[in-house]
Amino acid sequence: MYWWSKNATLTLKGAKERVRRLGSQLYDTFIGPDGKKVLESIISTAVLLDVDETILNLPWELIGEEGEYRSKHPSTDW
Repeated sequence: MYWWSKNATLTLKGAKERVRRLGSQLYDTFIGPDGKKVLESIISTAVLLDVDETILNLPWELIGEEGEYRSKHPSTDW
């Protein structure tokens, strides 16, 4: 995202792909197969992640299985 914001070597398409991959990595690492089963078994309106303070600054809003965001913002059309 940094290089795209600097209008350097990263295109918007490339930035979107990196965001998708990062969200997928977060999902695989912190939710995983066991968490997926729990999320599929409930109807939730919100998910509270209880994480250690050392990882609070990770971009949790990007988390999603295979790039599907769990968090949506009205100004984001991608």
